Amino acid sequence: MRKYGILARRKVACQTVFSVLLECALLGFVAANLGLIAVATKRYPPFFSQPGAHNFVLEPVLALLAYALAIVLTSRARAYSGKILCLRVAAWFAMRSH
Repeated sequence: MRKYGILARRKVACQTVFSVLLECALLGFVAANLGLIAVATKRYPPFFSQPGAHNFVLEPVLALLAYALAIVLTSRARAYSGKILCLRVAAWFAMRSH
């Protein structure tokens, strides 16, 4: 009976580590995308003189910030299995939308 308790605690610990790693990876990808956008717009200053350029840049930046907010809010969830499921769905959705 005690062995089952130890295995159950190890499973929760592994899920916690996995969810933290997944959260860090997703936030890292969001930060990398934002950095690439910043570098690309910085390297070509006349880009913003084109019509509609601000909207062209603002749309993905706001989407990435929304993803980051969703990741942070999901990671604050109390239930481990629900948190991992939400992070997996968020990862799938982020990969499919780009």
